[in-house]
Amino acid sequence: MEGIQLHDKDEECIGTVLLLGEHGMGEITDAWDVYLEGLLEHEEADIYEFVSKGNFEICEVFNLEFYQP
Repeated sequence: MEGIQLHDKDEECIGTVLLLGEHGMGEITDAWDVYLEGLLEHEEADIYEFVSKGNFEICEVFNLEFYQP
């Protein structure tokens, strides 16, 4: 499995998705760019919304939790 971190327009990491099947990184990044372009100026990127808007066949959200003692 391959995971890709997706960032918003300000380069802040929004989350990580896992590629499903034979889909490539270019397919995900192209879909993410289209998603970001469709956001209104005041809207924030949401990785769950991205996946649910037709991209669930190519990727799924990978939940990461970091533990720092």
